Amino acid sequence: MLQTVLPALLTASAPSKLVLEGGTHNPAAPPFDFLVKSFLPLINQMGPTVTAELERPGFYPAGGGRIHVSISPAKRLFPLEILERGAVLSTKARAMVANLPLSIAMREVKLAARLLTLPRIRLSLKRSVVP
Repeated sequence: MLQTVLPALLTASAPSKLVLEGGTHNPAAPPFDFLVKSFLPLINQMGPTVTAELERPGFYPAGGGRIHVSISPAKRLFPLEILERGAVLSTKARAMVANLPLSIAMREVKLAARLLTLPRIRLSLKRSVVP
């Protein structure tokens, strides 16, 4: 949803604040972490300032997530030119579950650690309760 309304708000005449509810982590859309760590930093390089905060995660199919987004528009957007891939600075794995046993997240993070050959210090778990 954010990527649908964002283009119009990036050059709007006034700042915007959005509250979006639903699935913040689902297979058919970019997860929240991608938005804040990859997508929005690139958008911000184009001139506007867009920030997002996760109030609570929402997983497919139940939903229940909520994010808050603030957009300070720019008068004009600057071109974004990415010609080379940057260096990999770090690799981490985090497993998130909602309304499920933490043991499920532990299985997921152990598999990610094995596939990515990550040490335990680079792994984390998060369990949320979604209404």
